[in-house]
Amino acid sequence: MTGLSSFSKVGDLLEDDEEEERDRVSVAACARFKVAEDAYTSKGSKEEVLKIFEEAEAFMAPLLNNSGLMGLGGQELQAVLKGRLHQAVILAQLEHIPDRWTRVKRLAEDVLQFDSGNCHGHWLRALALQNATSGARSDEAEIEMRRAIDCARSQGRTNEVQQWEAELQRLLDSKGGAASKAASEVVSEPAVADTNVAGAAADLQSVPPRSDGKVAAENKSDKASEKKRSCS
Repeated sequence: MTGLSSFSKVGDLLEDDEEEERDRVSVAACARFKVAEDAYTSKGSKEEVLKIFEEAEAFMAPLLNNSGLMGLGGQELQAVLKGRLHQAVILAQLEHIPDRWTRVKRLAEDVLQFDSGNCHGHWLRALALQNATSGARSDEAEIEMRRAIDCARSQGRTNEVQQWEAELQRLLDSKGGAASKAASEVVSEPAVADTNVAGAAADLQSVPPRSDGKVAAENKSDKASEKKRSCS
C-alpha cells in the first residue's frame, strides 16, 4: 500500500508541474497577443505588425498542438481568434505576399467556426473566394458578400454596410465583360477599414466554442452548412 501511495503522489506532482507549465505558456502567449493588438492600433496593417501576431501564435503553439482551437480555454481562444481576424485583415492589404488569399480564407474560416455572425470574417472570406480562379468560387464570393452585408446590417454597422454594398454593386455592374477588372477594384481598397477591426474583434470576447469544432462546409448545395453560416 505504501508503494501505491508514493506512486500516486508522484503522479500528482507531475500533473501539478504540467498545469503550471500550461498556465505559464498561456499567460505569455496572451500577453504577446496584447502586444500585437497594441501594435496594430498604433501602426495599422503593416507587415511588421503581422509578424508580431505570428510570433504570438508561436507562443501559443504548445497549447494548440494537441487539440487545436478546441483545446484552448476561453481567454486563450478569444486571443487567438482576435489575432487571426487581425492577421486576415493585414494580409488582405499586403499585395506582395503570393499566397495571401489562401491564408486570408483559412484565417477567416477559423473565426467563423466560432462566430458565424462575424461580418468582417464573412467579407474577408468573400474577398478570398473572389480572388480564386474558378467561376464557381466567384459566384460563391457574391453570396458571401451579401451574407457579410446582411450581418453588418443586423449589427448596426452602417459604415460597413455602405462600403460593402457599393463594392458589391461595382462588382455586379462590371460582371458583364470585365469580371477580372471588378475583382481588382474590390481588392484595391481596404477590405476592412482599420478603424472597424477593433469592433469586430471585440465581438469575439464572449464567443463560446462550437461543440463539433468543425468549419462549416463550403458546398453551396449543403443547406445545413448554409444555415450554420447564416446571420439569423
